[in-house]
Amino acid sequence: MTLRDDLANQGRAWIRSALTHDELNQLRHLAELGQRPGARVPKPSPLFEALEQADFKAQLQASWPGTRPLRLLSFDKAGSVNWGLPWHQDRVISVAERHDRPGYLNWSQKAGVWHQFLRL
Repeated sequence: MTLRDDLANQGRAWIRSALTHDELNQLRHLAELGQRPGARVPKPSPLFEALEQADFKAQLQASWPGTRPLRLLSFDKAGSVNWGLPWHQDRVISVAERHDRPGYLNWSQKAGVWHQFLRL
């Protein structure tokens, strides 16, 4: 089964062992948020650049040629800073410019970037 099949059938795709222990530690350090539970990571930033250069990008592009990261959010799920939020699937995408298209709703700007809700 391919990553594309997993996403179509299960709504998610797992890339097992995508990062080494050392890479995870590097990302953990780059993603430190202090006492904030989450943050939008701007492009460019060391964290964004590290993920763009990660080896698992090739696995993603094998299933979806031409894919590239658009938005990066960092969350600290530690009990001391996390907040209660029920399970949900984010369907908001960030875009370079505002263009109305069928199936996309509710324009908003977050950190100066246009976002739109994708109706499934």
